[in-house]
Amino acid sequence: MFTIDWFLSMVALVSGFVLGLRTITQEDKIFGKAREILMAYTDYYDPVTKETERVYHYPDWFHKPLLTCVACMPSIWGLIVILVATNMFWQWNIVTVFDYLKLFTSIAFISVTSSFITETLWFIKKSNRPD
Repeated sequence: MFTIDWFLSMVALVSGFVLGLRTITQEDKIFGKAREILMAYTDYYDPVTKETERVYHYPDWFHKPLLTCVACMPSIWGLIVILVATNMFWQWNIVTVFDYLKLFTSIAFISVTSSFITETLWFIKKSNRPD
């Protein structure tokens, strides 16, 4: 189960899923409202400092891994996708604590690698967008 082929296929699967999810939650897309709800904010004006402070309704640690940060999304969605895909396509041969350690270490490496790939591809997509 823990081969280089499995690792690369999981990285590709997680990266593709995250980029697809981020794309369909953009403004004017089918699930854009979900991202809009998570990014809701209120502007508070402080009369003493005469500055306006933007306060989001949800904390960063909640909304960024769910839908708003393409580099943060593989941390949550990677775990879900890997566990579902591993259960569907590969047989679980986890019998010892060491096997669990290997699985979750692999998930950590896959999430970090997917974060790098998704951030890079998202940057390329945004930089090639005509203005």
